[in-house]
Formats: sequence, structure tokens, C-alpha cells
Amino acid sequence: MDTSIPAPRLNSDGSNSPGVESENLNGRRVETAAAEGAIQFGRAVVTGTTEGQVRLPSASTDKFRGVAMRSNDAKNLNDGAYADGDIVGVGNPIAVDVEIEEAVAAGDDVRVRHTDDKTPGEQKWGFSSAKTSASASGLANDATAYTASIVIDGVAKAISIVGSASQTLATVVSQIQTDVGAAGTVSFDATGNGFIKVVSATKGAASSVKINDTDLFASLTGHNAAAEAAVAGTDDGTAALAPGRFCTTAVPDRTFKLNGARYLRGGSAGGTARVLLNGAITTTADT
Repeated sequence: MDTSIPAPRLNSDGSNSPGVESENLNGRRVETAAAEGAIQFGRAVVTGTTEGQVRLPSASTDKFRGVAMRSNDAKNLNDGAYADGDIVGVGNPIAVDVEIEEAVAAGDDVRVRHTDDKTPGEQKWGFSSAKTSASASGLANDATAYTASIVIDGVAKAISIVGSASQTLATVVSQIQTDVGAAGTVSFDATGNGFIKVVSATKGAASSVKINDTDLFASLTGHNAAAEAAVAGTDDGTAALAPGRFCTTAVPDRTFKLNGARYLRGGSAGGTARVLLNGAITTTADT
């Protein structure tokens, strides 16, 4: 426990609510750390930017710390969550009720979701003959500027690249990326004859990309007449599939297994289940 900050007042009312300690476990331990972002009670937490912080998981390589315990001191108590900067009670080892995204049974493997199922919007512009990133762009090797507009999440990004700096498709991609900035990622997709692909930096149903060409793409050697159909971002369909929720099914690149944990009580999807953490927890990525 970090003794430099006060321990929160934990709620142990026996209600099977997320984050409530469910059994009197010998050797149980609750440490404290500052919340890095909002953290819901009964979710798994991992080490944040520093050892003194915890956050919801976002990758299979995150360092598991324990479960966010329910606290009467949480600023967002009525919403069942800690606010950014709150002092979080983190249980491990402990027997605690946790949020689950699917039905589980006592004795099942214990897993945690680290990445939701939302996808980003994207669009590609392809070629009529085989290309690689090293292929010549076909743009004039002079000061001619080639332009387009790429609308990402409803915001237009003006694209203007100079021919002499864009003599290969790799350098075209790099120049477009400079103008797109943090709004998205531009890459060369080597599938089929090859594509220049633009992907939004956001995920979900509001994520989108629309390429509006002026003369940039139309000037590339072997270009297709138009971009491929834009692919809209998607939501996962349910708030249950959120980082930090517990489950038992391995989902490649979305979950990791907690070795040294087991379900003491099962539960239904979207409800709670009881987990026993033995303290010496290691994780295995699901790939």
C-alpha cells in the first residue's frame, strides 16, 4: 500500500455489487493508487503512467494490479466509478464481485478485456496494376503541387504535396500523412494491386474517412478511377464489451488470462461474478 495517501472508505455491504468484497479472505490486501482516468467499480486495473497510478487496461502487455474496490469516497459514487485523480482501493489478493461481459460459471478461467470491439472508419484508393511502396508515383519531378481533401470524422484535411518530394508511393504516403496529422494514419496496403489507405484515429460509429481528390490520386501512375467504398467505423453493440470487464472466453487481441485467479461464483452477462485473486497473478495474452 502507498501510505503517502489515505486509504478510501471501502463499501462491504454484501450486496454482490461490483467492487464489493464478498468474503473474509485471510491475507487479503487493498493497496491505494491514484486513478488515471475514470475507473468503474469492479473492473480490473493495471499500472498507469507511474507505479502510483492505476487505469483501465488497454493492451495485453499491461501490468495487472487488481480490482477497483467500491468506495464511499469516490467522487462519482452514484455512477459506480472513481473520477480521474481519485484515490482507488485496489484489491489483490482478495475475493471480490466483479463486472462480467458474458455468462461465467464457478471454476471457469478468468480473463479480462483490454480492448473493445469498436473499429475505425477508413477508405482506400487502389491501382489497376501491381504496385509496391517502392513503385514510382508518376508525379512530375518538379515543384508541381498535387492536391486533395480528406475528410476525417467530418473535418476536412487539405492535402497538398510537391511532386519532387513524392517520387515513390512510400513518399506520397509520407507526405499525405504530414497533412493528415494526428487525425488519422496513412499507409500503403500491399494487398491485391496495392492501395493507399487512410484510417481515422478514432473508433466507433462516428468514425469516418472520405477521400475527395482534386488531382493527386488521379496523377498517380496506374491509379484506379475512384476510391474504394468508404468503410464506416462500428461500435461493438454493447457497453458490456469494455476494457476492464471480466470474462472467460479468449478473444484474440482483445483479452488476457489471469493466471492465479478463479471464479468462486458464476453470473449472467452484464451482471457480476465473484473472483478470487491469489495475489501472485500473472497474465497470458490471448492471440
